[in-house]
Amino acid sequence: MRALDAQAIVRVNKYEITDGRILNSLESEYYLKIPRPDESFNYYAINFCPFCGFPLSSRAQGFV
Repeated sequence: MRALDAQAIVRVNKYEITDGRILNSLESEYYLKIPRPDESFNYYAINFCPFCGFPLSSRAQGFV
């Protein structure tokens, strides 16, 4: 959970993202938050933990 604490991975509703843009069209509540040079962020939606592959949400459960 350290990635969540450091906000490298954030849990947020898509409509609440106002400080950057979403890079993909995957439906998720978890995003990789990537800083940009202009102090905004790119968000990359994920359904699986990038470290261990564990499903992060019920949306991903059907893919396991």
